[in-house]
Amino acid sequence: MKTPMHTIQLMSHRGLPWSLPENSLTSIKKALDLGADVIEFDVRLTKDLIPIIMHDATIDRTTDGIGEVASYNFQDLQKFKITYTKTGSVDKGEPIPSLDELISLLSKYPKVTINCEIKEYQDICLDLVFKTFKTNNLLRRTVFTCFDYGVLEKLKTMSDEVMVQGFPLELMTNVPDGIDTPEQLFDYIGIKHSLATKELVSYYKSIGLITGVWVVNDTQQLSSCIAMGAEIITTDRIDIFIQARKKYYFSLKEDTYDSQ
Repeated sequence: MKTPMHTIQLMSHRGLPWSLPENSLTSIKKALDLGADVIEFDVRLTKDLIPIIMHDATIDRTTDGIGEVASYNFQDLQKFKITYTKTGSVDKGEPIPSLDELISLLSKYPKVTINCEIKEYQDICLDLVFKTFKTNNLLRRTVFTCFDYGVLEKLKTMSDEVMVQGFPLELMTNVPDGIDTPEQLFDYIGIKHSLATKELVSYYKSIGLITGVWVVNDTQQLSSCIAMGAEIITTDRIDIFIQARKKYYFSLKEDTYDSQ
């Protein structure tokens, strides 16, 4: 007997940080090769204004170095290695990648959606990141994410092709007053798993948003997100979730599975 599968996308969160260095090229490539539908990563600027892939404002947590990202030129950062994984440090770290290096990798996976989280809110960062994606003809497959409303608002003015992801408004900064439904600026919305409910997911869908839940790392949580009707699940465990999708009950496409 054939039963329709649930339509859902799996977004890898900073690659496969459970077991490989967070936001490294090796980690992201592994997630791509495993079959992630969406690749999420974070962008900051170095002292010499090179966009790099890094979540934190400092390199202390994820690398074998210390200091603020903005205090180093890109070449100086290359002497440090990303060693952090969710399960402990690795002996052999990975270099901190530039956005250009990651774009080169992503160009080899044309069907994958890109989710680029902007971690710095200055105009120079927005301009440089936008230019990189536009020059490489990637705007149509990219979603720009930020916790600052003003950043997303400006990005939307840069091109009709720009898509953005925001969050429930209590998590956002610089939300303007006097707008009845400010979330309608967004194309996508990400709901933290601890805050997600079926009612909230339904509401965001009703105003036209593609709705995701983050960060989900076990199959019990995954089942609850599917029951809520979430369309995208963000995970550190893309390896487990890809296998679950193959084996059980949900799929990116309108496929079917044999329930017997």
